[in-house]
Amino acid sequence: MEGSVVTVVLFAALLHATWNALVKAGPDKYLTTVLVACGAGLVSLPLLLVLPAAVTVPAAASWPWLVASACCQVIYYRLLAAAYRHGDMSQAYPLMRGVAPLLVALASWPLLGERLHLGQDL
Repeated sequence: MEGSVVTVVLFAALLHATWNALVKAGPDKYLTTVLVACGAGLVSLPLLLVLPAAVTVPAAASWPWLVASACCQVIYYRLLAAAYRHGDMSQAYPLMRGVAPLLVALASWPLLGERLHLGQDL
């Protein structure tokens, strides 16, 4: 793997851990989560000005999936805030990070017909 890719991945991990630490340290966990998410959106907003419209305007067929994804994200943020309100970060962070891949793996068979097998490369 190229050094630039490793650097970007490590920087993303640092940002992710940082915003989670900010949420845990905030007095109102849900409000802090909303503020961090909105702040990330504001930082990303200038990219819309430089990207072509074909990239920034989703196709009509994708809108239901975007809405469903946004709903899942709101649920995740609410659960994350609740986990940080009631538990220690050393327990809540790994739990919240590990549950999403597990749920995807469990839902992939009934929803998409995809089966994971022992020894399968992910």
